[in-house]
Amino acid sequence: MTVLFGVFLLTLVVITALAIGKTRNLFVAVMLLGLFSLLIAAKFFLLDAADVALTEAAVGAGISTVLFLGALALTSERERTVTPHRWLSRAVVTSATLVLLYATFDKPTFGDPDAPVHQHVAPWYLEKTPQYVAIP
Repeated sequence: MTVLFGVFLLTLVVITALAIGKTRNLFVAVMLLGLFSLLIAAKFFLLDAADVALTEAAVGAGISTVLFLGALALTSERERTVTPHRWLSRAVVTSATLVLLYATFDKPTFGDPDAPVHQHVAPWYLEKTPQYVAIP
């Protein structure tokens, strides 16, 4: 039942994301972004990450929506027509995406016990915790 609800939420997230990309009315886009954040928060809650879900609901759906609505009050309601420098925006987004993808190749494999993050403090905690907590 939980898996079925998770798939349902994921379907709603994808539909909302597509609607955000298609709409030209900026108020509708802001409201859909708030809904998107609430759906993501519900998905995090299903994944037993209640702290992340609460943060996403507060910041993503709450504060961000209010800030976007405040910015929208200073602009027009509709998106402007396409600018001639759209290629520059696409080039920046493409290069940033390629840099992020390249940076992920240096990460250790998922669950690797010899990863540097596991070798920093974890051995000390594994060795010293029993004597500090007085576990027999």
